[in-house]
Amino acid sequence: AVDAYWNPVNSAINVGVKSPTDPYATQPYARPLDNGTTNFEFTFYSNGAQTVAATPIGSGVSSSTSAPVSVSAGPATRLLVLLPGESLKAGKPDPNGPPYYQAGGAASGNLWGGKTSASQSDVRDWTANVSTRVTVLATDDYWNVDPGANNQVTLSPSDPKVADLTLTLQNGSTEFNLALYSAVAATGTYRHFTARSNPALAEYQTPDLKLLPGAPAKLRVLSDNLVRDPGTAAGKAGALTDKTAGVAFNVTIDVTDAWGNMVSSEPVVTVTTPDDAYD
Repeated sequence: AVDAYWNPVNSAINVGVKSPTDPYATQPYARPLDNGTTNFEFTFYSNGAQTVAATPIGSGVSSSTSAPVSVSAGPATRLLVLLPGESLKAGKPDPNGPPYYQAGGAASGNLWGGKTSASQSDVRDWTANVSTRVTVLATDDYWNVDPGANNQVTLSPSDPKVADLTLTLQNGSTEFNLALYSAVAATGTYRHFTARSNPALAEYQTPDLKLLPGAPAKLRVLSDNLVRDPGTAAGKAGALTDKTAGVAFNVTIDVTDAWGNMVSSEPVVTVTTPDDAYD
């Protein structure tokens, strides 16, 4: 505590401190001054220019804010994947799990730390065969991007029709632009991504995203060993078996998008056998 001319004074007022710039910094308990002074242990978790503000409690003494101090990211320890609908939020802990990375553990169990999203509803739906951006970052234990990281990153979709993709980080970041194809049902199917790196950082598995089918595009005819194969241009796999004249057999007709995914549509369908004039 000081007077109007910055001379120390003997005061026992209670003082609280916080960071106006880093919402995730430690918030020590208020404490009284001892002979006009006291010390607080303070930790920043977000990189950038950060400040500390001291506020007196129950007195007429003015508050004070420190000059900015530069906080840098630590060395990369983990990967972070951002899906559409998510943005980086450095320093943010996961409110539903371990707050930060624990040495030796995978980052995949920390779904909502380090980014603006807080639940699956914040993650945007995808549409089959639409190229979409996925961002992968290398961060320290507290989700600050390490600009010195240049690891090779492999992104693995849970869509069985999409192969792994590999890119190299530039300044701790890279972007994948890719499409998913296997929405399967008219109501969509949940998919996710897993990111791994070389040299190895803690891997990351994203929250689930809903992959929806595209617009109605095709009729699919199925029978016998001819089965659905969503996520492919043909939309089906297998072959019909030979038939016997005069013996009935079942035929199934689906409406699909361009990649064999079921869609909600109710057209009137006529089934004919153009090669059999007597059917």
